[in-house]
Amino acid sequence: MKIKDYKTKARLLLRGKYGILIAARFIEEMISYAAIIAMIMVLGAAAAFILEGNAALGAGGAILFAVVLIAAVLICLFISLGISKQYLNMCRRGYVSFSDLFYAFSRGAHPLRYVWVSLWLFFILFVPGVIILLALLTLSILAFDNSPVVLVISYAAFYIYVIYMSLRYAFAPVIVIDRPSLGVFAAMKRSARLTKGRKLKLIWLFCFSFLPWGIPLLLTLGIAALWITPYIYTTVFLFYLDAEREAFPEDSYGDISTEDIEPGMAADAEETETREVETREVEPKEVETREVETDKEEDKEEEQHEVPLL
Repeated sequence: MKIKDYKTKARLLLRGKYGILIAARFIEEMISYAAIIAMIMVLGAAAAFILEGNAALGAGGAILFAVVLIAAVLICLFISLGISKQYLNMCRRGYVSFSDLFYAFSRGAHPLRYVWVSLWLFFILFVPGVIILLALLTLSILAFDNSPVVLVISYAAFYIYVIYMSLRYAFAPVIVIDRPSLGVFAAMKRSARLTKGRKLKLIWLFCFSFLPWGIPLLLTLGIAALWITPYIYTTVFLFYLDAEREAFPEDSYGDISTEDIEPGMAADAEETETREVETREVEPKEVETREVETDKEEDKEEEQHEVPLL
């Protein structure tokens, strides 16, 4: 399926659902801004104490900043988990629920597993990439006298590695939500299999297909993101579900099909078909019954008009 087909499905699926999704996105943004403001305030207070020469309060402020930072990251990740659950349910079942925003705090959600896979992805993406970059830069300085060609190759190798690994494990956080029984490494392995042969499509989806929407973003000073972000998320999740059906046909949840993208369409079609079959079965019986009754009435009339023999 082409990317434009996923985008068409996303537009159909989003009809009548923007209100809840925009509200959820707004809450996510407010929580993020509140966390940033809290960290800035704590960091500013700690710096002020240190500048005044109060080392004890400065150290306490630094510890408090670390606690607030960890709490803010966890809360933001938990809300991100809820947002992903919203889109996953909408794309799979055709409905959206505001309560999914707080899915991380429900039973069976495994929010720490989501945090763990996020940390692992950060480690896999950047730590080896930085090591590769530093090794090539050191080689450039020592052996090639800061050759521009070697510098370009170094940065190119770094970005190629990061992009490739990002695409390879792009759906690992989603799989942790979608398949709670899977562990972190099983989810990463599943993501690698799921994205195999689809990386060029993912590059086009993530990097280029939504570029024209940057214009309304600039013109509205970012306000249009409240409408554009659900569109992007829905398209990405539809791509994920379609790729999963192809990569793991034996392990499907029975997702809604492309023809039945509107909720309830499949059920309505099945109900209509059942009624038509029942009608076709009942009609011959009714006709046969009417014919028998007509024959009986004709026999009675003949008996009444029959002339008796002398």
